[in-house]
Amino acid sequence: MDASGRYHQMLAGLAYAAGLQVFVLNARDVQFCANALDARAKTDRGDAQAIAGYVA
Repeated sequence: MDASGRYHQMLAGLAYAAGLQVFVLNARDVQFCANALDARAKTDRGDAQAIAGYVA
């Protein structure tokens, strides 16, 4: 997930407590990566793909 002010903190904490691996990313870095991959559509699916590509 990307860090969205403080709103990501609860979700990250709950996911981590449930045993999931959690990555909190800088949204600007993810956007730079998406732009480099020519991902222009700003949709939830596109955002998820950009985050997955960034983590990979």
